[in-house]
Amino acid sequence: MTQASTPHLIAYKLCPYVQRSVITLEEKGIDYQRTDTDLANKPDWFKALSPTGKVPLLILSEKESGKGSNKEVLFESAVICEYLDETTPGSLLPNDAKQRAQARAWIEFSTTMLNQIGKLYNAKSKEEFEQVQDILAQQFKRLNLELKNKELKKPAAYFNGEKFSLVDAAFAPVFRYFEVFEQYVEITCMQGLEAVQYWRNNLAQRPSVQKAVSEDYHQALLEFVKKREGYLAKKIRFQK
Repeated sequence: MTQASTPHLIAYKLCPYVQRSVITLEEKGIDYQRTDTDLANKPDWFKALSPTGKVPLLILSEKESGKGSNKEVLFESAVICEYLDETTPGSLLPNDAKQRAQARAWIEFSTTMLNQIGKLYNAKSKEEFEQVQDILAQQFKRLNLELKNKELKKPAAYFNGEKFSLVDAAFAPVFRYFEVFEQYVEITCMQGLEAVQYWRNNLAQRPSVQKAVSEDYHQALLEFVKKREGYLAKKIRFQK
């Protein structure tokens, strides 16, 4: 089964879930359009398309009829990524049913980490910031253990070994936040976790991961965080 038309990704430049979708599109070599929207001022056309009011959205096709335009739309990044994977040659998930289920579970684990990162940049005090880091540290330790168990005789480049997967696409946006944050504040939640750091570095060098954000991502994220008026925002302003 192949794509009937060029998919159109409705995005927001800072959204980690959009990044997952872009990485998957790039990995699968799919031609696509991208439109970024302002989530703080959602246009009516976006509200009509998105049942959740969130991005990403993937418009699969648009049909004209006497009653106007009718669009086929997918929402939720995990659904979008699996659809793209299933409808193109090759697979970014294991063939074995149990291993596929395990991969989906780790993708969900990455979502819980993104939720914690949201709490990190919203933390109002250093104490709250460190409390969230402690939670993230435990999550990264569990992830590090999983990676070490997979290594066998040598470190694996990606989560499932030498082959890039949807799990990698899910975790790349997690690490990207810290590429920015650690320039302004001490990040301790990954300290001493060699397998995690090795994986993080490999993901950062992947072309699809690099293409998942715009050139102004760093500055846009800083401006976004500063508006939160939290501990991290103060650290950023102090160093400017």
